[in-house]
Order: sequence, then structure tokens, then C-alpha cells
Amino acid sequence: MKGPFRNMSNNRLSLDQVRERLQKSLDKSGKSMRTTSIEAGAGAGYLHSLLKDKKEPGICRLAAICDVLDVSLTYVLHGYDVSPETEAIMNLLEGKPAKRESILNILTD
Repeated sequence: MKGPFRNMSNNRLSLDQVRERLQKSLDKSGKSMRTTSIEAGAGAGYLHSLLKDKKEPGICRLAAICDVLDVSLTYVLHGYDVSPETEAIMNLLEGKPAKRESILNILTD
């Protein structure tokens, strides 16, 4: 498998699970596949091709679909959400490996 859907964090990302979460999010939104696709700036049949024809999504288009459905990309990809506070912490630590390592040591002791 190529692209963003290859082996991530030693856990194989399941496109079937991604599709299931995407379908649940679509159902919850009450929007149609066509409307969601168009609002995300994709062709009218884009979401149908992902969910029914099992086309592999591009990460930018998938992010746009998630925005339209008001669901996080993290949830669709991995099955869990990241709180805004956790995301802020992750962003602060992203460029600071030494601090990240120190915090990991604190949390794992």
C-alpha cells in the first residue's frame, strides 16, 4: 500500500475501518454523499467512489470531507479523537525533541 495509508506506528491502517468511520460520520451528519462531496470541493461522486467503489482517498480530499462532516481526520483514520488541549500540547512538542523526550520519561516512570 502506498501513500498516507501505509503502515503507521506499527499498526496497519485499515481502509475498511476508515470507510466504516467515514460512513458512520456521513450517516450522523444527515448529508448525502453527493452534497458532502460537492461541499468538500470534490466531484459529485467522490465520496461514493470512496465508500462503495473502494477507491483509495487522497489525504487532502479526505481532510476536506472530514471538515464538511465536522469530524476529525484523526477519528476517521485511527478511531479516536484528540482533544484541542492534547493537540495544542502535541503542536508545542513537535519541534522540540528534547522536551518531548523529557515528558515521555516523566509519563512512563
